[in-house]
Amino acid sequence: MEDALIRLFRDLGCDYFYEYDQAYGFIKFDGKTVVHVGADCGSSIIYFLLRGAKRVIAYEKDQDLCKKYFDNFHKYIKDRVEYKCKQWEGELDFGDIFIIDCEGCEDLITDDLLMRIDASYKTKFIAVHDWASKRDWLTKRLLELGYTKVYESPDHWEKAYFKTTSK
Repeated sequence: MEDALIRLFRDLGCDYFYEYDQAYGFIKFDGKTVVHVGADCGSSIIYFLLRGAKRVIAYEKDQDLCKKYFDNFHKYIKDRVEYKCKQWEGELDFGDIFIIDCEGCEDLITDDLLMRIDASYKTKFIAVHDWASKRDWLTKRLLELGYTKVYESPDHWEKAYFKTTSK
């Protein structure tokens, strides 16, 4: 089934599903609410639900990707997904797992926001892209706060950091 999903998302032009096992495969989604910034066309949402997530709150700023999500998936999973077609502005929705994996969104993170993310969620996954203006500061700060580098994209343009704590 995963090969079929990889082909489906590739055909839709949101070709990241093949990376998800490496990036997110170790996270325990069972029964959890996931807050995800950078939801793409829904590929990550499908991945989280297939891995047992109870609910997903998703942000996506790209209107073309939003349209693909609503045209292809929303009617099947709308009872478990709150999909917000808007720029994430630091909202910390109620959830168990926080994932930010969106090109440029990491530039919105301030030290204060990072501390609030750390305090609000038990499980945190923060992707940092090479072109982000705050890349060096954010990488250093994540490591200082006890995050561990857990993933690097095949093209080496993205590195992801993970931390789990008790809330």
